[in-house]
Amino acid sequence: MLTTRKIVLADLMGDAAILKAMKTNEDDTVTAYERASGHDHPMRVFFVA
Repeated sequence: MLTTRKIVLADLMGDAAILKAMKTNEDDTVTAYERASGHDHPMRVFFVA
């Protein structure tokens, strides 16, 4: 939801702002994945090859 709002707000400011919002969303996703992959959790079985 927050990621969608960032893109919608950036749309009002132009292409550069949209690309920056998309980049920050990707950075947030990578950070979340890195944090999650470091924890032992039963669901981890589904994400580890």
